Amino acid sequence: MTPKKIVRVFFFVLSLLLISLAYILQINNQQLLYDVMKDIGVVLLSIVILDIIWRFAGGDSNEESANLNKFIKVYRTVHEVEKDFSWIDLARRSKSKVDLQALSLAYLSSNDEFMRVIKEKVIEGVTVRVVLMSPDHPLLEEPLENLGSFIYPKEIKLMSRTSADRFEKMQRELGDVKSKRGSLTIVLNKSRPMSISVKRFDNELFVQHYEWNVHTVNTPVYYFAGGEKQPLFERYVQIFEDQFTALLISSKLQFKS
Repeated sequence: MTPKKIVRVFFFVLSLLLISLAYILQINNQQLLYDVMKDIGVVLLSIVILDIIWRFAGGDSNEESANLNKFIKVYRTVHEVEKDFSWIDLARRSKSKVDLQALSLAYLSSNDEFMRVIKEKVIEGVTVRVVLMSPDHPLLEEPLENLGSFIYPKEIKLMSRTSADRFEKMQRELGDVKSKRGSLTIVLNKSRPMSISVKRFDNELFVQHYEWNVHTVNTPVYYFAGGEKQPLFERYVQIFEDQFTALLISSKLQFKS
């Protein structure tokens, strides 16, 4: 219950008590106190009634809209977020959706526990979608566009080759699970500019805007909860949807299970 609703209920109850007390005083011939109590009670009851009428007339719409657009908390850096939340634990608790935008290849493929949790979630029926940052790196033997249709093929050397092995292993393991109901889709963002990092775990959302000449470890993270009832939550989710869909259509390098 919002503070305004609490005050409204308090005024209503108080007005009824004052009016009731006034009539008790009238019975006991306390006319002056009767008039005072009754007038105060009537004024409070009138305020409540007028406030309710104002609300139904649309007077609170801007206030309610503002409340819906509020984020729960702003963290100064991603390190502060990680003091309160664990990405692995958030993924483990997810029941329907995990969306991750702007992950690095190193984080995704070198974190054994994270990869294991992702596989478990897919088996449980969760839809997992990942947009990876472009892995342009001197370790590549040849341009990415010549590497075929599978994400991080084995032609990529060293760590990237290890990553390809990990993804291929996961693809085989997920393919062997007959009861699998979820899905894992990873796309590579090589050409489309990304202005935000998104991490969504069901109805919890973490958004980090990229700032010019500021390292991402030093940029704020906005935390939303409550799902798509919040317009800003819905807006950021739509940004991810647009980016993911465009990359899914255009990218030659994608992983689908």
